[in-house]
Amino acid sequence: MGRLRDALALRQNTEAIGRSLELGSPWASDHLTRITWTELYGLEAPVMTRGEAMRVPAVAAARHRIVTAIAGTPLAAYRDGQRLDEQPVWITRADTTQSAVMRLAYTADDLIFHGESLWTVERDSEGWPRIVAHVPYSDWSLDDDGYITILERRQQPSAVIHIPGLHEGILGYGTTTIRGAAATLTAAVDTARHPFRLELHDTGDYPLTRDEQRELVADARAALADGAGVVYTSPGLEARLHAYAADALLVDGRESFAVDVARLVGIPGAMIDAHSRGATMTYTTTRDVIEAFLHLGLTTYMQPIAARLSLDDVAPRGTEIRFDTAAVLGADALVDPAARPAAETTTGDPE
Repeated sequence: MGRLRDALALRQNTEAIGRSLELGSPWASDHLTRITWTELYGLEAPVMTRGEAMRVPAVAAARHRIVTAIAGTPLAAYRDGQRLDEQPVWITRADTTQSAVMRLAYTADDLIFHGESLWTVERDSEGWPRIVAHVPYSDWSLDDDGYITILERRQQPSAVIHIPGLHEGILGYGTTTIRGAAATLTAAVDTARHPFRLELHDTGDYPLTRDEQRELVADARAALADGAGVVYTSPGLEARLHAYAADALLVDGRESFAVDVARLVGIPGAMIDAHSRGATMTYTTTRDVIEAFLHLGLTTYMQPIAARLSLDDVAPRGTEIRFDTAAVLGADALVDPAARPAAETTTGDPE
């Protein structure tokens, strides 16, 4: 009866996660901290949300490169260095609305931003995983007794697979860099909208008071906004335009922060089209690009996933779960479909 009860509990848990994935987005951010700090205390929230970080183009580009590459690299079981003919069923099985590809995508995303991820697991009669599903980061936590809770329900250790990353997530240690990149982007957009600075130079004999100066500036702002860049000046007031050299901000500033974001997530800057001043990174073939990305970036996120899935509660002792990089580095995978030889065709009337 105990085994049946555990099996039913695991089934209910898996179904609950499936419903969660249908009702909510795994990309949702936790807004409670931000609301508490900004609304109650009037302070800037010290915790950055994933949504805030993703609004920075360099962060989004780095995330897309990493997640797409990992989600497109299949997992496989090996023993003594040889790929097993019979693979664990959970590697490709998906009984919920979540495919195996998206499960890896969600997991890689968690490791980038939060430094850890969680799967729920349903086991077979021998205790090996049969169905696994990613749990949205906002749906689970650790209680005071050290148990993982999902949707506020305590889980048994055998019902979940916790995947710790190699770092605490860029939302934990990269706030300064990401907010700096966001501020630079905002300033660049503002500069693009206002590529000059207007000086209202008083040539009259009687200086204006501070209140009059403020009113004059306010009127000029309104006139520029309403008059499509046209402002009227009266005698004694001269309008002088000062060009604003924005190249350093629009190009160099954003490029510098893009390089820092690449360093933050641990990938070569060239992978998100970011280059340090005076630095070059040249690749001669598509394979060179993929291998550089694999060994100089993706291993930061692939290794923790593979290491956790190779433990004895997931794979039998002696079996190792690895990413099958040969599947993306093989000759067929690297050939542009348009460049592949066309299938042979026959001519003439059918017999």
